[in-house]
Amino acid sequence: MSAPVALNAVVVGGGFGNGVAILGVFLDHDPTDFGLSPTRYRPSTGELRTGLSQAFQTDELDDSYDLSWLNDLPQDTRRAITQLRTLLISDPDLIDRHFMFSELEARLYKLRDVEDAALAEFDDACAQHDSEMDRIRTALHQKFGAVPLLEMYKQQCVRQQKAKDFERGLWWAERGLALYGTDAYSQDWTDDLEAARLVSDEA
Repeated sequence: MSAPVALNAVVVGGGFGNGVAILGVFLDHDPTDFGLSPTRYRPSTGELRTGLSQAFQTDELDDSYDLSWLNDLPQDTRRAITQLRTLLISDPDLIDRHFMFSELEARLYKLRDVEDAALAEFDDACAQHDSEMDRIRTALHQKFGAVPLLEMYKQQCVRQQKAKDFERGLWWAERGLALYGTDAYSQDWTDDLEAARLVSDEA
């Protein structure tokens, strides 16, 4: 006979992807209370996308990073951007930095229609993020056993194609494909970049 349970939870996120708000709900519980072993996340235990949900769920079990900063981000977009930039100055952990950059990019992209400088700032954040991606990719692969979705590469392809800078769009597509290699968790992500590469290459 099943019985209801009450658990503490937190809602994180607030960025946008494809025009849809990205929010995550994380439940705080001890897996042993449900007869489960507190094992580290592996891709086979659930569907891997960006990896943020899985990384957050296993934060306490993995001392290599600390995503508690997500809970402290202001709701105000500009204040959150300032806080993320401050965090990126001092936090050396690669997984933390990856998700900080991703959150920063999402917040800047959200402002693209209301602030003239937002897209240029978004481009700068993506460029800095990419400059660290070789090391970040290694850390993500070690954590998840596969490369999760690297959103900025497709996003930059679309952005550069809209701006008619097809040479730059081609660069982002090829760079993303090189980072995924044969280790992407989903073939769909590499297929999307390959399609974007063809569009930019033929333009």
